[in-house]
This record gives sequence, C-alpha cells and structure tokens, in this order.
Amino acid sequence: MLFLGIIPVLSYYYTKGNWKKTGIAVAVMVMPILLFRVFNKKIRTGKSFREYEFSENPLFDKEVVVNKFTLSMESFGFYMKKMMLPSELVSYYGYDTIAFNQITVSSIVFFLILLLLFTIGTIGFFKRKPFALGLVILLGGLFPFMNVFTPMVGIVAERFTSVASIGWCIFISYGGIAILQSRNKQKMRQVIGVVILMIYSTWSFSKVIERNREWDTTISLL
Repeated sequence: MLFLGIIPVLSYYYTKGNWKKTGIAVAVMVMPILLFRVFNKKIRTGKSFREYEFSENPLFDKEVVVNKFTLSMESFGFYMKKMMLPSELVSYYGYDTIAFNQITVSSIVFFLILLLLFTIGTIGFFKRKPFALGLVILLGGLFPFMNVFTPMVGIVAERFTSVASIGWCIFISYGGIAILQSRNKQKMRQVIGVVILMIYSTWSFSKVIERNREWDTTISLL
C-alpha cells in the first residue's frame, strides 16, 4: 500500500514534473483497488475490520488515557532514533516504551523536527531535488505507523520502518553529497563529512555483527 504513494512520486520526478503522466500512473494503480474494494464489500460475509487484543496494543483500550499527539510524536521520534542509531533492538517493545498520556518536551521537539523535515521536503519536492524525494518516502513511510489512526501491534517496532528507511538512505546520501559539494569551505566540509562517515559506519557495522550473532541459533536469540 505504501508503494501506491511512492510510485506516483517517482513518476513525478522521472517525467520532470509532468502532472498529467503522474495522474495517469495514479489512476492505473488506484482504479483496480477501488473496484476490488467495491466487489469485495458486496460479496464479503462476516466481520470486515480488525479487532485488536489488549495484549497487542493496550494503549487503545478505553480504560487507558492516551494523548494522541504525544503518542504519535513519540512514535515518530522512536523511529527516527532507531534509524539514526540502531541500537538496543528487541523483538517486542510494547507497553511503556514511549510516553503516551501527557504532552512531553520530547514530543514537542519531535513535532518541530517533523515540521522542519516536512517543510524542507515540500519545498524541495516541487524543485525535484533528490534529497526531497528521500524525505517524501521517509515521512510517507512513517505516517501509517505513528499510531495516529490505526493501532500498531506492539505499538512501535523497527520493522515498521522498512520502507521509510529507503527514504532515509536517499535523504542522507544526497544530503551529504550536497553538503560536500558546497563551495563554501569545501575542503573542510569534505574532511568533516568523511570523518563522520567513518565513525558512524564503524559503529553501525559493529552493531550489525553483534546483532547477527544473536540470531545465530534459536537459543542465542532467546
């Protein structure tokens, strides 16, 4: 479903901003889905919605006080932190992993970061900047999993960022290239960029090796 949004964005980029061709691409993908949903609704019998158990997402129980703004922003912050520093990954996060019942300072900070990324992505999108394409995929890929409308099983999980991480890689790669190619103090920027890349890559590689060892056998995983 996420790629139904990503493909038209790619079409817009590759057709040099041709809205007509992009609209055709959207129609070709959306029409079969609409037809399927209409026919499916006519012939379906029984329940047509997902019922969530308390153990899957206790925060959406009527007895639990949830601040949707805090929950969604903290979810966004969780995903961003895991993509930047993928450490302490576990199989299930669940209840009490993030704040949810009152507005916090971190939720406001995450909102401002989201607003900044959205603004940069929107401006760059209409200029067809490569880094903006990454931001569109990143934010579009995260939005369905931010617990805004649909409860997520486990509340948050790094596996939910699989598509969004593609956008993150594009954003970081082309954003880094743009900085390194800047004319202002180019040599210094290149040195700083390479040093940061080496430090981050070394740290990330060590975490990947450590994680792989944990998945070596069922016993080591448990």
